[in-house]
Amino acid sequence: MRINIALKNMLHSRLRTLLSLAGVMLAVVLIFMQLGFLGAVQNTATLVFDRMPFDVMLRSPDYLHLCDARFIARDRLTAVASLPEVEGVEAFHVMLNNWQNPQTGEGRAIIVMGAGKDRPPLNVPELQAKTERLETPVDLLIDRKTRADYGPRDGRQFGEQDVGLETDIGGQRVRVAGTFELGTGLAANGAVFTSEAGFGRVSFYDPRTHASLGLVTLRRGVSPRQFIASLQPLLADGAMVALTRREVNQLELQRWIYDTPVGRIFQMGVALAFLVGATIVYMVLSTDVTNRLKEYATLSAMGYSPRYLSGVVMQQALLLAGVSYVPAWWIAEGLYRLTSWLTNLPISMNTPRLGMVLVMTVAMCVISGVLALRKLRKVDPAELF
Repeated sequence: MRINIALKNMLHSRLRTLLSLAGVMLAVVLIFMQLGFLGAVQNTATLVFDRMPFDVMLRSPDYLHLCDARFIARDRLTAVASLPEVEGVEAFHVMLNNWQNPQTGEGRAIIVMGAGKDRPPLNVPELQAKTERLETPVDLLIDRKTRADYGPRDGRQFGEQDVGLETDIGGQRVRVAGTFELGTGLAANGAVFTSEAGFGRVSFYDPRTHASLGLVTLRRGVSPRQFIASLQPLLADGAMVALTRREVNQLELQRWIYDTPVGRIFQMGVALAFLVGATIVYMVLSTDVTNRLKEYATLSAMGYSPRYLSGVVMQQALLLAGVSYVPAWWIAEGLYRLTSWLTNLPISMNTPRLGMVLVMTVAMCVISGVLALRKLRKVDPAELF
């Protein structure tokens, strides 16, 4: 009965209900998009780390983020590699540099990664298979996820047709020897991989004596935390820090989500979308209650309790939430795919986000319904006579 009245109230003025649903849908789509962008920030923040085979990472205490990792002395890595608990230590080099579009000459920020050709420390099978193409320090492999404004020959995407393409990185001549696929991040829209010698040509430090990161693989059964505790004599002078994989990911996420304007903007976007939706639902329900005060007064005079009448309003709020959620989900799915295609950002729908937005949508409508109940308390059957 209660749902029947709530549904009939919504169907009584269909145009107004459709406009109301459109407003709520817009707010829900905005929440989906802001959470999607925030999720893309999370995915790109740890994208490269997730492909690195390490148990413990060694890095500079001045490290800011992956593309501004600073450097540590390689003799420190050699000292760690000599410890009995260690299976191996790989040096990894990474920095931001300037890529010159070979078609237009315009500069673009690009992530430059480097490592030894024999065992590149990234779990990307395609990359490992193609390092043999890095025959000279001039050669590099470029990520196919690099944006089109970096100058592929076909104007759309880097591929095998770009093998032999020459351009400049940091004022040094380089040549594309092949492609791989990893994905870029928020620091730059393009990435390349080269040998240590190739990295040295475009770097501000010598990769023969220094490294951006040290990737430590421990022997089976060795605890990363206990190993780091045993490293304190090597870490005491503060020239190097050691972190577990979990700590590395947590700190990188902290950096991009909470310490940069990008992450804060998307968090604020979620909050603002929630407020916009709550405001729309409140205005819809408040107006509906005001327009139907005489009807509610009649029901009250017939013996229906205030609790029952409040239930009708709350049912309308929940109907608004349920009916607007599904089409908003479909619209967001389409926008996710469009955004991913246009920007190469790893933005996609997942089950936790669907659940979170559903909870937020219901909460948004319930809160607005509770606020709209204040007008319902003004119902007085005596006003009918």
